[in-house]
Amino acid sequence: MTLKTLFDRARSGDTAAEEEMFAYLRARFTFIAKRRVREGDAEDIAHEACMTVLDRYRALAPDTEFEAWAYRVLRNKIGNYLRHGAVRRRYDASPDAPDSLGKGRATDPDTVLTLVECLRRLVRTHPRYARVLNLHHHGYDSEEICRRLEISRSNLYSMLSRARALLTECIFGTGDDK
Repeated sequence: MTLKTLFDRARSGDTAAEEEMFAYLRARFTFIAKRRVREGDAEDIAHEACMTVLDRYRALAPDTEFEAWAYRVLRNKIGNYLRHGAVRRRYDASPDAPDSLGKGRATDPDTVLTLVECLRRLVRTHPRYARVLNLHHHGYDSEEICRRLEISRSNLYSMLSRARALLTECIFGTGDDK
């Protein structure tokens, strides 16, 4: 049975076809991801891509090429992993990176001072980013932060991403000093 046939049957409510479709996609996605990233990460990426496809495939327009769309989802997940991997590798290689679960050299006074200085710099240069990080750190959920700051959810995620990038640049000295 082809993937297109499984897709059509799954959209019409056939749970057996849906299970078969996702078993096939998971195996294919894992195989493809292993060729691009580390094995353990490949399985996580494949799972994440399958979850995205599962969440969204019923809402696709009828004329959408399902297989091409599903592989684009996987390609984007791998691309995101590779794009953000440079920051992760730089952090893991840093002598200030914690060993595990907050233990390690991250409590070194010099490291703490660096983090505090970077947070102060963020407050001075980008106060809205600092506000979003602060609310997020204090456990407010996305809806509450958006309501308090009167921003959209996509704006919130963009601000969080930019704030984290600015902090990473400051801590690891990858950007210009302001």
